[in-house]
Amino acid sequence: MKRDFANTEHLLQRLQEMGIESNQIPGFMKDLANSLFLDSATTYSQVNKRLHSLGWNEIELDYRTFELARECLGKE
Repeated sequence: MKRDFANTEHLLQRLQEMGIESNQIPGFMKDLANSLFLDSATTYSQVNKRLHSLGWNEIELDYRTFELARECLGKE
């Protein structure tokens, strides 16, 4: 359980470093989760395209942030 909390904190920190305001993170996470669960084989470039189509144009997930999100959202 401690590891999950650490991963979540790390993910939130990375998102803020990418320029996402703390008040925008819940909406971003919802869109990110929906993008991840569309298809079990979704790649991070597909997720980025989906997020851009939803208006998150300034955000470009890197692979590590993508993997952290998958772990935190239970999509390993």
